[in-house]
Amino acid sequence: MISKEDHKRSNRMIGSNLKRVRLQKVSRSRGCYSDSLDRSYVCRIEKGNARVTFNLLKQLVLGLK
Repeated sequence: MISKEDHKRSNRMIGSNLKRVRLQKVSRSRGCYSDSLDRSYVCRIEKGNARVTFNLLKQLVLGLK
């Protein structure tokens, strides 16, 4: 069984990697994720403060191309 702390650690790692790739792809002034995602929610994901499902991760990765 995966502990709550392990989930939090995984969310932080996913978020920081998504942010790093996003910043490499585009400038901060342009978005690159789907327009259907709220910017504040994406920010919470990138900070590791939101739970990331597989389907959401797939949507984010596809948005980064």
